[in-house]
Amino acid sequence: MNFTSGSAGEPKGAAVTHRSVIDFIDSFDTEFGFDRDDVFANQAPFDFDVSVKDIYGGIRCGAEAVLVPREYFSRPAVLMDYLYDNRVTVTVLVWAVSAMCFVSIMNGLTYRVPEEVRTACKL
Repeated sequence: MNFTSGSAGEPKGAAVTHRSVIDFIDSFDTEFGFDRDDVFANQAPFDFDVSVKDIYGGIRCGAEAVLVPREYFSRPAVLMDYLYDNRVTVTVLVWAVSAMCFVSIMNGLTYRVPEEVRTACKL
């Protein structure tokens, strides 16, 4: 069971079949050109639909998925320092709109951004 806030902002469980994940991830990786040289920075808990893109997208193309500690997203400077100082090579950010907006509003993206980021998706 995955959860999504949907358009109403209320979390709801939605059954996601294995086949639908496989079909989506194939198109997702192909559309964005992800490959084994990419590294996804996972922001979402495993029961949230956004995590499917990081985890299965990475598995499909042989890329790495880095599990970023959840508490870092409430402190954008700590998040960027973690990614940068620990040499977490991140080329892909597939973050929930709310996470991306919060990091941006708190100036995390002007403070410091890992140089390797080449694709950022707000989904």
